[in-house]
Amino acid sequence: MLQGWVAAKVVPPNQISVVEPADDWRHRAGLLGVHCFASVKALSDAAAPDAVVITGQSPDLETALPQYRALAPRAVFISVAAGVTVARIEGVLGGATSVICAASSMPVPVGQGSPLMYVNKHVSGRQLDLSAALVRSCGSVRVVDDESQIDTATPISGSVPAYVFYLIECLQSAGQHQGLPGEMALALACERADDAARLAMAAGVPQEKQRRHTTSPYGTIAAALSILMANAGL
Repeated sequence: MLQGWVAAKVVPPNQISVVEPADDWRHRAGLLGVHCFASVKALSDAAAPDAVVITGQSPDLETALPQYRALAPRAVFISVAAGVTVARIEGVLGGATSVICAASSMPVPVGQGSPLMYVNKHVSGRQLDLSAALVRSCGSVRVVDDESQIDTATPISGSVPAYVFYLIECLQSAGQHQGLPGEMALALACERADDAARLAMAAGVPQEKQRRHTTSPYGTIAAALSILMANAGL
């Protein structure tokens, strides 16, 4: 997300502070020109951020979040920590805290994360605009009315890149096995995966119809799909 913000020039790097206890990750963030700190205590006493983005693993939050209570009256808290609810954050920071839960996926550095957002009732219009600008730099923003929809969408939005990477990996390997140069096989697989996604978004017809239109009876596609569509397949 940080890479997305810097690339899209949403916020100048010198207006971003990163709190990261791990030396290697803190070093990587510093290469982008942002201020980096090993702990919340190391932040300047005058620091008054408009937004606090919460990352990390769910079990760590009970220890880390209370350190940010002093910022709650002013800032909107944007959580991208998987499985962490608005109610849980409110419970730690205080019930009147402005909280947004956002779910995204791996392609955020290239602006293709398709993030989802759930907004609590304390978020002001200005805070929502700021949060949407930050999240939008990582892809098309979609706001959901029910927080549970984020959990439902995460296995689709968050997991799809891994599935497609594996498909591309298999196609590249098969191409090489049949004599294609590895780079050519990889390019062909990547380009067709991108083409298929673009066609799926633009076609305006059910995906089943798209698939059937692409599949010649008794051809190689039909043979492969008979495996992928079997009970033990996709």
